[in-house]
This record gives sequence, structure tokens and C-alpha cells, in this order.
Amino acid sequence: SSGINAEYGFNHYLYHFNTITTKTRVMVDINKLTSEEIFSESSVQDLVSVFFNLQEQRVEIYRKWEDAFKSFLLSKDLQIYQRTCTTITSLFSTISIDVRGVEGALSKKGKGDLSQIIVSIQQKERDKLQATTERQVLKTSWIIDKGGNDVAKPDAIGDNSIDLDIKEGQKEFEENVRAIEKKLSKVEAEIYEKMEELRLESEE
Repeated sequence: SSGINAEYGFNHYLYHFNTITTKTRVMVDINKLTSEEIFSESSVQDLVSVFFNLQEQRVEIYRKWEDAFKSFLLSKDLQIYQRTCTTITSLFSTISIDVRGVEGALSKKGKGDLSQIIVSIQQKERDKLQATTERQVLKTSWIIDKGGNDVAKPDAIGDNSIDLDIKEGQKEFEENVRAIEKKLSKVEAEIYEKMEELRLESEE
């Protein structure tokens, strides 16, 4: 079934994700050192590079999460989607731990300016995660609870048999989605600006 195929594809991605990791994680595995020890011995430039690597992983996780959500909207298999969300949460949590490690190491090396930029990016990443979750919850609620999947079909628009309350609900739903997507675009632009600021500051 499409649900099983979607789950297999996502699990295959997770295997790929966990085997192709940052240089830091490889060193931890080989030398049995903690992340804190690795970070403390790394140069400022290496720490910044690790952070950018972690951000790239975040982008990839979001892409796979969105793919999984689209599959869910088609299959309506809530169990698979919930397992996916659990895995996504775990991956984001792991990345956040490493980011805090990089931020702390930079601070200890007297690079508080770089450290604060990363703190700011982390906050904006939390805002992005919240907005992304809100959008998915909103769409899930509309399609599963409100029957929006049928209402939204092109051939249903203008059908007098559709209750006016449902039409109003669809209008409100679409407005809410647009508002969240506007918020997402704004926070993504802010993250990009901060990333550029970090890149420039670290090269000075």
C-alpha cells in the first residue's frame, strides 16, 4: 500500500541520515570522547562549520517531514504519521543538543558574539517548528475532522448542496493557512539573515 511504501521510504532516509553524520559525531564514535570534549578542542572555524552542517540537516529533516505529511494527507494513515512525528521530534532534539554544545564552546572561547547569533537562530528555529506544526495540525483537522478533503475538490465549488457553514469554514481554514505560511516565510527569511550574519562575523 502507499502508506507502507511511505513508511519504508522514511525509515530508509533515517538510516541514511544516521550513517552520514557530522565529523564531530564520527570522532565521538571512534575516540569514545564526549561531544563537549570534542567541541572544546575544536577551532572556532570548525565549530561554525559544524553548526552550518547541523542547519543543513535541519533543512533535510523538514523536507522529509513535509514529504511524509503529504503522503499522510493522501493515505489518511494516522498511525504512520504519528510515528513519523515522534522520529522527527527525536532528530530535532538531537540536533538542538549539538547546537547548544557548539554555542557553549564558542562562548568559552571568548566568541560571545557568535554564540549569541546561534542563540538567536535557535529561537527562530523554535518559532519555525511551532509554525510548521500549527500548519500541519490545521490541515489535519480540516481534512479528517471537517471532511475538508471533499469540500476542497474543484468540482464541489459552487455546488448548492454544500452547506454554507462548511463553505465559511473552508474560507476560514484557507485564511488561517495563509497566515501561518506568511509567518513561516518571515521566520525562514530571518533565519537566513542570521546565518549570513554568522558567516560574515566568523570570517573576520
